[in-house]
Amino acid sequence: MKSLLPVLFERLVMSDELDPSIVLGMLLREEWRTWPAAEQDAIDRYLEAVWRSLLADYPSRLGSFLDAATFLDAASSAGERANRFLDIWDATLGSSADRHLVYAVNGCNFASRRPSALGDWL
Repeated sequence: MKSLLPVLFERLVMSDELDPSIVLGMLLREEWRTWPAAEQDAIDRYLEAVWRSLLADYPSRLGSFLDAATFLDAASSAGERANRFLDIWDATLGSSADRHLVYAVNGCNFASRRPSALGDWL
């Protein structure tokens, strides 16, 4: 699985043919947080770079990551807590990040009984 990650990660941002939750969900199944520190760091840096890139452009032109909620759901599938990405979003200035926020608020189901890190943060 590790040998496929560079190709899968590139494909996630270059096309919309993959489901980010499925691809990143494979990381959790592979227990990626037990991998060597350098490999974990590479994945962390990839996720942060994708997140910052997504917030920098509205609407998102980042392949399979259609919006902030899509990214946060996929990161959650990898076992990542949304708070680290929400803190970045909170500190990101610019109209694109703000427009992503508006889209997220409009798309959030606040009446849902299912807990959501994004819904709680909003």
